[in-house]
Amino acid sequence: MTTLYKISEEMRQVLSQEEINDDALNNVCVAFNDKALAVSFYIRGLQSDESEITLEIERLCERREHYKNRAERLKKYLLDNMLACSIDKIETPIFTIKTRVCPESVLVRDDWVIPPQYYLERVERRLDKERIRRELKTGTVIDGCELTRNIKLDIR
Repeated sequence: MTTLYKISEEMRQVLSQEEINDDALNNVCVAFNDKALAVSFYIRGLQSDESEITLEIERLCERREHYKNRAERLKKYLLDNMLACSIDKIETPIFTIKTRVCPESVLVRDDWVIPPQYYLERVERRLDKERIRRELKTGTVIDGCELTRNIKLDIR
Protein backbone atom coordinates (compact mmCIF):
# COMPACT_ATOMS: atom_id res chain seq x y z
CA MET A 1 0.00 0.00 0.00
CA THR A 2 1.44 3.34 -1.06
CA THR A 3 1.63 6.08 1.55
CA LEU A 4 0.30 9.59 1.05
CA TYR A 5 3.85 10.85 1.43
CA LYS A 6 5.06 8.71 -1.52
CA ILE A 7 2.10 9.78 -3.65
CA SER A 8 2.90 13.43 -2.87
CA GLU A 9 6.51 12.82 -3.91
CA GLU A 10 5.32 11.27 -7.17
CA MET A 11 3.04 14.27 -7.81
CA ARG A 12 5.91 16.71 -7.21
CA GLN A 13 8.08 14.73 -9.64
CA VAL A 14 5.37 14.73 -12.32
CA LEU A 15 4.76 18.47 -11.87
CA SER A 16 8.48 19.30 -11.90
CA GLN A 17 9.03 17.80 -15.36
CA GLU A 18 9.38 20.21 -18.28
CA GLU A 19 6.70 18.40 -20.24
CA ILE A 20 3.87 17.18 -18.01
CA ASN A 21 2.54 13.73 -18.90
CA ASP A 22 -1.27 14.02 -18.58
CA ASP A 23 -1.75 10.28 -17.99
CA ALA A 24 0.87 10.19 -15.24
CA LEU A 25 -0.61 13.33 -13.64
CA ASN A 26 -4.11 11.87 -13.82
CA ASN A 27 -2.95 8.57 -12.26
CA VAL A 28 -1.18 10.37 -9.42
CA CYS A 29 -4.22 12.63 -8.79
CA VAL A 30 -6.54 9.61 -8.67
CA ALA A 31 -4.18 7.79 -6.29
CA PHE A 32 -3.92 10.90 -4.11
CA ASN A 33 -7.71 11.34 -3.97
CA ASP A 34 -8.22 7.65 -3.17
CA LYS A 35 -5.63 7.80 -0.38
CA ALA A 36 -7.10 11.07 0.97
CA LEU A 37 -10.53 9.42 1.06
CA ALA A 38 -9.13 6.40 2.93
CA VAL A 39 -7.34 8.64 5.43
CA SER A 40 -10.55 10.66 5.90
CA PHE A 41 -12.51 7.49 6.67
CA TYR A 42 -9.86 6.50 9.20
CA ILE A 43 -10.03 9.97 10.82
CA ARG A 44 -13.83 9.69 11.04
CA GLY A 45 -13.44 6.29 12.71
CA LEU A 46 -11.03 7.74 15.26
CA GLN A 47 -13.38 10.66 15.96
CA SER A 48 -16.24 8.22 16.43
CA ASP A 49 -14.13 6.18 18.87
CA GLU A 50 -13.24 9.37 20.72
CA SER A 51 -16.94 10.23 21.11
CA GLU A 52 -17.73 6.75 22.41
CA ILE A 53 -14.84 6.90 24.86
CA THR A 54 -16.01 10.32 26.09
CA LEU A 55 -19.51 8.93 26.73
CA GLU A 56 -18.05 5.92 28.52
CA ILE A 57 -15.88 8.18 30.70
CA GLU A 58 -18.96 10.22 31.66
CA ARG A 59 -20.86 7.03 32.48
CA LEU A 60 -17.99 5.71 34.60
CA CYS A 61 -17.62 9.06 36.39
CA GLU A 62 -21.29 8.95 37.32
CA ARG A 63 -20.87 5.38 38.53
CA ARG A 64 -17.76 6.33 40.54
CA GLU A 65 -19.71 9.21 42.15
CA HIS A 66 -22.54 6.80 43.01
CA TYR A 67 -20.13 4.41 44.75
CA LYS A 68 -18.40 7.27 46.57
CA ASN A 69 -21.72 8.67 47.84
CA ARG A 70 -22.92 5.23 48.87
CA ALA A 71 -19.73 4.59 50.84
CA GLU A 72 -20.06 7.98 52.58
CA ARG A 73 -23.71 7.27 53.48
CA LEU A 74 -22.77 3.86 54.88
CA LYS A 75 -19.89 5.36 56.91
CA LYS A 76 -22.29 7.95 58.37
CA TYR A 77 -24.86 5.20 59.05
CA LEU A 78 -22.27 3.09 60.90
CA LEU A 79 -20.90 6.08 62.83
CA ASP A 80 -24.38 7.28 63.88
CA ASN A 81 -25.29 3.83 65.15
CA MET A 82 -21.97 3.35 66.97
CA LEU A 83 -22.46 6.72 68.70
CA ALA A 84 -26.08 5.87 69.56
CA CYS A 85 -24.89 2.67 71.24
CA SER A 86 -21.85 4.35 72.91
CA ILE A 87 -19.45 2.04 71.04
CA ASP A 88 -16.02 3.60 70.40
CA LYS A 89 -14.18 0.60 68.98
CA ILE A 90 -14.95 -2.68 67.24
CA GLU A 91 -12.14 -5.16 66.69
CA THR A 92 -12.47 -8.02 64.24
CA PRO A 93 -9.86 -10.26 62.59
CA ILE A 94 -10.24 -8.22 59.37
CA PHE A 95 -10.95 -4.64 60.52
CA THR A 96 -10.58 -2.41 63.50
CA ILE A 97 -13.36 0.17 63.44
CA LYS A 98 -12.92 3.20 65.70
CA THR A 99 -14.53 6.55 66.20
CA ARG A 100 -12.21 9.48 66.66
CA VAL A 101 -12.62 13.10 67.55
CA CYS A 102 -11.36 15.37 64.78
CA PRO A 103 -9.57 18.70 65.28
CA GLU A 104 -11.73 21.79 65.51
CA SER A 105 -12.89 23.31 62.25
CA VAL A 106 -14.78 26.47 61.37
CA LEU A 107 -18.38 26.23 60.28
CA VAL A 108 -19.41 29.36 58.36
CA ARG A 109 -23.14 29.93 58.61
CA ASP A 110 -23.36 33.38 56.98
CA ASP A 111 -20.27 34.74 55.25
CA TRP A 112 -21.92 38.13 54.54
CA VAL A 113 -21.59 39.23 58.16
CA ILE A 114 -17.94 38.22 58.58
CA PRO A 115 -15.64 41.29 58.86
CA PRO A 116 -13.34 41.94 55.86
CA GLN A 117 -10.10 41.34 57.79
CA TYR A 118 -10.92 37.62 57.81
CA TYR A 119 -10.84 37.36 54.03
CA LEU A 120 -7.75 36.53 52.01
CA GLU A 121 -7.13 38.51 48.84
CA ARG A 122 -6.17 36.50 45.76
CA VAL A 123 -4.32 38.08 42.93
CA GLU A 124 -4.74 36.23 39.67
CA ARG A 125 -2.41 37.08 36.83
CA ARG A 126 -3.65 36.18 33.37
CA LEU A 127 -2.71 37.30 29.89
CA ASP A 128 -5.26 39.35 27.98
CA LYS A 129 -4.68 37.57 24.67
CA GLU A 130 -7.45 39.47 22.92
CA ARG A 131 -5.80 42.80 23.76
CA ILE A 132 -2.39 41.45 22.72
CA ARG A 133 -3.85 40.29 19.39
CA ARG A 134 -5.45 43.70 18.73
CA GLU A 135 -2.23 45.55 19.51
CA LEU A 136 -0.08 43.20 17.43
CA LYS A 137 -2.47 43.77 14.51
CA THR A 138 -1.90 47.53 14.80
CA GLY A 139 1.85 47.00 14.56
CA THR A 140 2.81 47.24 18.23
CA VAL A 141 5.80 45.05 19.07
CA ILE A 142 5.28 42.98 22.22
CA ASP A 143 8.24 40.92 23.42
CA GLY A 144 7.47 37.20 23.59
CA CYS A 145 4.40 37.45 21.35
CA GLU A 146 3.66 37.14 17.67
CA LEU A 147 0.58 36.69 15.53
CA THR A 148 0.16 33.27 14.02
CA ARG A 149 -2.45 31.72 11.77
CA ASN A 150 -2.90 27.98 11.78
CA ILE A 151 -4.34 25.82 9.04
CA LYS A 152 -6.62 23.00 10.03
CA LEU A 153 -8.24 20.16 8.16
CA ASP A 154 -12.04 20.11 7.91
CA ILE A 155 -13.77 16.87 6.97
CA ARG A 156 -17.53 17.17 6.40
